[in-house]
Amino acid sequence: MKQALLLLMLLFSTVTVFGQSQENNSARQAAWKTFKNVEGGSWNIQWEERSGLPKSIYGGFTKAYQGNPETAARSFLTEYRAMFSMRSGLGDLRHRITRENRGVNHVTFDQYYEGIRVEGGEYRVHIQTDGRVDMANGSYYPDIEVPTTPSISINDAIRAAITQLELSTHENLKTESELVIWPGDETYHLAWKLILFSSEPMADWEFISDAHSGMELIRQNRITHVTGTGDVYPTHPGLSSVSSRSLYRLTGNGTLTGTYVKVENDAASNAFAANHNFTYNTSSTHFDEVNVYYYVDDFRHNYIANLGSLGFTQITAHVHSNNWPGPNNAWFLRSNKHIYFGDGTGSGFNPFSREEKIIHHEYGHAVIYDLNSGITSSSDEEGAISEGTPDYFSGAYTGRSLILEYAAYNYRRDMASPYLNSYSAYQASNKAPHTGGEFFSAVLWDLRGKSGISGSQADFLVFDALNRVSGNPNFIEFRNAMIAADNSAYGGVHVYLIQDTFADWGIGTHFVPPLLTAYISGDSYLQSYATGNWTATASNGSGSTYNFKWYVRPEYRSWSLARNETTSSNVDYFSMSAAASNFDIKVDVTRGSDEFYMEYPFLVFVCSEDPCMVKEIAKDGPAVPDVFSLEPGYPNPFNPTTTIPLGLPEASQVSLKVYNITGQLVATLASGLMSAGFHEVKWQADRFPSGMYILHMQAIGTSGDAHRTVQKLTLLK
Repeated sequence: MKQALLLLMLLFSTVTVFGQSQENNSARQAAWKTFKNVEGGSWNIQWEERSGLPKSIYGGFTKAYQGNPETAARSFLTEYRAMFSMRSGLGDLRHRITRENRGVNHVTFDQYYEGIRVEGGEYRVHIQTDGRVDMANGSYYPDIEVPTTPSISINDAIRAAITQLELSTHENLKTESELVIWPGDETYHLAWKLILFSSEPMADWEFISDAHSGMELIRQNRITHVTGTGDVYPTHPGLSSVSSRSLYRLTGNGTLTGTYVKVENDAASNAFAANHNFTYNTSSTHFDEVNVYYYVDDFRHNYIANLGSLGFTQITAHVHSNNWPGPNNAWFLRSNKHIYFGDGTGSGFNPFSREEKIIHHEYGHAVIYDLNSGITSSSDEEGAISEGTPDYFSGAYTGRSLILEYAAYNYRRDMASPYLNSYSAYQASNKAPHTGGEFFSAVLWDLRGKSGISGSQADFLVFDALNRVSGNPNFIEFRNAMIAADNSAYGGVHVYLIQDTFADWGIGTHFVPPLLTAYISGDSYLQSYATGNWTATASNGSGSTYNFKWYVRPEYRSWSLARNETTSSNVDYFSMSAAASNFDIKVDVTRGSDEFYMEYPFLVFVCSEDPCMVKEIAKDGPAVPDVFSLEPGYPNPFNPTTTIPLGLPEASQVSLKVYNITGQLVATLASGLMSAGFHEVKWQADRFPSGMYILHMQAIGTSGDAHRTVQKLTLLK
């Protein structure tokens, strides 16, 4: 009887999650096409494989939406509700937080079902200050059907969790509880989500169980730790000797307490110096307190603060913390948001507080938790992001790729030479968070070292991506968030570099540039950026035989050159001869089966005899200027519309922005890749007051040539 009742409860407490109909999928695909037709063809979409719903859309800018960021975000989601399969009125989405960073508002909604929060049901909309959306992403569950009255009380659920986690001996055990909707792999559950925390002995568990059957759904240790870390000295004892440093931003109460950090000694009394002269030898228990204070304060003030704002100011750091998980660890505790450093005892371990990169790493976990509390160190891509990003931040600040080189040498991680050197190797591994983190940080480190992007630009894109990704991101979503951040902050100049770098490590595909009008450079060079047919006519007038070769660098794949019906693909070069005094060569530039371009290829026609010249080479399209130019807007003064002509000698990433006389950005007229040729951009300024405005143009060509210029525009109403 009890078994039958349990089966009945399970049947009523769950329902298939991902059984999306073909009709729904077709409707979403149609809505996506409509979206691109309305908002522009530069947008990209990542579909969630299991649900068939949009995981993220990115790569462009929508029209401007009115109102505050939350209102604008709701207007956007409402307009394209069919694409996201969201419920009419969006009544199941509750605004959680809006965080502004460098001119972008990151608006986060949580999904609720009959007043109960859906665990992992989260959607984020990222909005420029002018109301334009540049990215939307997250997870939404449109077909939830589950009874919402629990059969098991919260007290019974807590008792069961304590028993299963063997926490009965933990004194002063604290619990937090929430009734949630839990999306499983195949079914939804009404579930109790429990946080069980104890400081002595230390424990911090998340435990989720079905609220009808009592079945355990998930358990997770929430303590984020690195095995074998430490920090002291200007770097660590293996690289430097003790050196005196100024301790900035102390509160002046005689303890190691300051604006950004308060240090606690878990093995003795806290350091005290009425004159604030905290000078101790390395055998003193207070020595580690000073090192932790210095490096947290320095890292926050001189690095993290330059990347963006955080929701917390001061953090508590503990030294000589040798309780669970033991002295050979350092960790961030999510329940109280403190960081801890063990003494590193035994063979192969040294004090974790004496390697500055370990201090940076644990503080990095606090940064991630503040920006996106949903990211945890699980054994998957989310866990690799959780552990790899702090490694990257520390390496970026110190300029060193290796971490744990002093505190726990046998567990060291090196972004420049990771144990897993490809995504396929990562997939074949056990996906442990620290090993996966080394792989993920290596991808970011590789990007940071590329020409074409500065270290500070790469660092900001990583930081801003944490604002943009959902609570359980994978590598592709993180890449997409970096692309959206780049479109917003740098006009998309680094988009191809981001996508290609990830693809080089096996994550996603390489960059596919938009189809643009090709152009000529010099008398005998053709650079093509588009599909289409080209015709070249060459002659020296004497009827000699000419050999024309089309050179393609080996890494550029999937291109073809054809004359008549003869085609050769995927070759370094292709040559042909002709005896006539005048002849045509037809060049078919086509996308290959790999469905991506490696980069912009170069087609070079070379004659074997002299004299030889390219007599005529043409493709339908506008003429191409010799130099970059920004012509005077006309009319000027104007009311309310003016036209700005510009010329590009090569395909370029173009940023065209308008500032008022106080230096405030008021409009972005162009941001992205534009073809070679002459263009006209209009500014409709009917919602702006009369006055003088400064138009700033930045163009970076595919050759690397850059052009910047400004002009004045006067609006008279």
